[in-house]
Amino acid sequence: MSSLSGSRRWSVVRAPVVPGRYGIEVRGDEAQQVAFYNLSVRCFAPCRDREPNDRLEEAVELGALAVAGQLQACGYVEPGDRDYFKFSLAEAAEVVIYTGGDDDGNSYLTLTDSHGRRIARDDDSGGGGWSKISVPLERGDYYLVVEPDPIGGVEFEYRVVIEATPRLSCIPEREPNDDFMTPMRLGTPPICVRPAELGGEEPDMFQFQVTSPGVVAVQVTGEGYFSLYIAVADQPWIILAETEGDGAQTLEAELEPGSYLLHVGGFSLGEYMLVIEQK
Repeated sequence: MSSLSGSRRWSVVRAPVVPGRYGIEVRGDEAQQVAFYNLSVRCFAPCRDREPNDRLEEAVELGALAVAGQLQACGYVEPGDRDYFKFSLAEAAEVVIYTGGDDDGNSYLTLTDSHGRRIARDDDSGGGGWSKISVPLERGDYYLVVEPDPIGGVEFEYRVVIEATPRLSCIPEREPNDDFMTPMRLGTPPICVRPAELGGEEPDMFQFQVTSPGVVAVQVTGEGYFSLYIAVADQPWIILAETEGDGAQTLEAELEPGSYLLHVGGFSLGEYMLVIEQK
């Protein structure tokens, strides 16, 4: 029994084998000639999550997540499959959950409370087809669900990492902050704005200060479609970095000391959270 996944440029064949001698046959696509190709053979012990874990009641127990700590798990999903994991927090924290792996995976990641009510969901914020959720959580029990893309998804192996850091003190959004003349002034990173909300077609504008050169990371977490860009405060037409997409979005820019504007546009389904940090 074997499985095949990949893209037009490369393919992966995975199969459980026992010690012995094997042959590999490589055939080209008759519709497209291939001048050359590389063949790699890798032997490994595949990661398998404990099955069944396809429902909340069957979730794999990962244990307690400490602040400044980390939990890890790994598994394998195929179309129509879901893997459930459970973890707990002893105190409030900023929690980041992300998937990754060597496969060409396209994961969907969902975080729920102890009753299975959805807190956050993400598709591609982890880079490529991988997922990432960043959200402040109170103490308690939580579940996360890893699944392939429900439309045209393929099977893949993955790892999932859960990290917790001390929770930032957040301030609520102040209106009006709908244009570059009336931004909400935030000071210097680290900064957390929560709750914030996009209403109608008006964006949210924020102004922040950088006192030393470095990489500034902006993250918006929430449900909806978000478009972000960073501009120079007194020259808002000079855009230094931008991104957009469904769900949580992360934007990084190398900035010199100065004053900058952050534009958050699009639409949010309810509240969203903004975090600005300097690495």
